[in-house]
Amino acid sequence: MTAAAAHYQTPPTGIFAGRRLADGSVYPAAYLTHTRYVNGGVPANGETGDYLLCFTQAAKKHNFPLVPMRTLEGANMRLRDGWNGVYRDETVPPPFSRRLMSKSRPDRGRFLEWLDLDEQTADEYPFTVLARTMGRKATDEFETFAKPLPDGKGRYDFLFPWGYRMRFGNGYDDQMKRDTYIGVAHKLQEYKNSGIALRPEWDDGGGRIFLYPDYTGLKARVRVAPVRGFGQIPPIYTDDVLRLLGADRGAANNVRITVHQVNLDASLDLMVIFRFQCNRPDDFEFCSGESFRLLAPALAQSWNNRA
Repeated sequence: MTAAAAHYQTPPTGIFAGRRLADGSVYPAAYLTHTRYVNGGVPANGETGDYLLCFTQAAKKHNFPLVPMRTLEGANMRLRDGWNGVYRDETVPPPFSRRLMSKSRPDRGRFLEWLDLDEQTADEYPFTVLARTMGRKATDEFETFAKPLPDGKGRYDFLFPWGYRMRFGNGYDDQMKRDTYIGVAHKLQEYKNSGIALRPEWDDGGGRIFLYPDYTGLKARVRVAPVRGFGQIPPIYTDDVLRLLGADRGAANNVRITVHQVNLDASLDLMVIFRFQCNRPDDFEFCSGESFRLLAPALAQSWNNRA
């Protein structure tokens, strides 16, 4: 493992494909892992092992359409076993690989800089790339995310992208909108430089946890912020973060959200990278709800019992 692989994040052992609903919420639909992460498995005879894909309880509940996954190639990846199947491939299957930038792209190096990753780490840990970008594309309603894992000190410490969308009135063209985002990103850069953390705040109307500057312990400032804050917790983590924050547990768990990196030349989703840190309570783990349960018997025990 390179130093960058461990930099602020325990490399994930799998990646979810989530589907956005009309209200903006996201549910976990499919899960991709690798044989080296299953029950401590190690590929035999020098083999590289296979990628394994299966579906979740939430996918079945929401009647997730299997058609988008029919692009899965290879005899072992056919959807003949329906919801309960495990689909194998020697390489990252298309629904996920399409969200990984080609190694031949001349701008890949800059793209990885936006994610605070080097090429060796990106090649060795593709799940880390998918976790940090969240795999959002304008052409479909899917995104990717990982289950945050505690580090050796029993703390959560991971990065997530801005993925932020403001509401604009009539009269804003694309350049004016981008300039507005850049203005907010500049303000977040000031917070990073000044060591100002961000305060998570639940918004009943938006059903989201938005982020506002936390001036606690600092001199009084003019508190000017967009109506919906300067960013948001990824919707898939909303319930878990509310559990961490509830009943004053936020202070007890030392929840801290900061600006990790600002990329003014990046796409809007990656223009700002946040860092989330907190202690892990004894009774808590991310992505442990019923909707995350895997349906494939071959993987369910390994995943569903994972701490």
